[in-house]
Amino acid sequence: MINLKNLRRELAELQIQVNYHDVLYHQKNKPEITDAEYDELKRKVTKIEVQLPEIYTIRESVGAAPDERFSKIKHQEPMLSLENAYGEQGVERFLSKVGRTGVLTPVASLVPVNIGGVLVSRASLHNQDEIKRKDIREGDVVTIKRAGDVIPQIARVDRSSRHVDTPEFVFPKECPECGSKVQIERVAVRCPEEFTCRAQVIEKLKHFVSKDAFDMLALVKSR
Repeated sequence: MINLKNLRRELAELQIQVNYHDVLYHQKNKPEITDAEYDELKRKVTKIEVQLPEIYTIRESVGAAPDERFSKIKHQEPMLSLENAYGEQGVERFLSKVGRTGVLTPVASLVPVNIGGVLVSRASLHNQDEIKRKDIREGDVVTIKRAGDVIPQIARVDRSSRHVDTPEFVFPKECPECGSKVQIERVAVRCPEEFTCRAQVIEKLKHFVSKDAFDMLALVKSR
């Protein structure tokens, strides 16, 4: 017999995890888990929801039509569709961005390409597992995907023009910001210098004053 109380509690815990990783991935570009691990979380959520009809019905239902009292607006920038959200360009080199928690996030530096009126010169690669899964290497011709405000992603790799000796991507052994020896974890590569790495300190300060934290309007030098 299904214990609905336990299912609801488990669902709530899973949704907290999904929301947390959604913010890291879509807003902060600082994922902590692989795409496969995220997909597994979503599968668990769906599996539980189908056992809770009152939740699943609401989640899968379509909302009402827009209220006619709202006036129509014209977007200053075009809303991208799948038709114009793609661009093809080359990967110049790999960079490693150091985040607030010290995690190094690989970023592809691209030959700039215009996608839907936006000039794109970088694409997030999330982590080393993602790079290996897609087999992305420096010099590759890639297809870039961008929809709305989502961070540009590498959708496809054209390996036909790749040089046979092109090496695979490897994370630097030292932090690109402070030079400290990095720590290799299960998924992430991290700089351990939490308070002396300039990049981490700056990102921590940005988070501290952000709307989600202390919501400060400005910082000024002390007199």
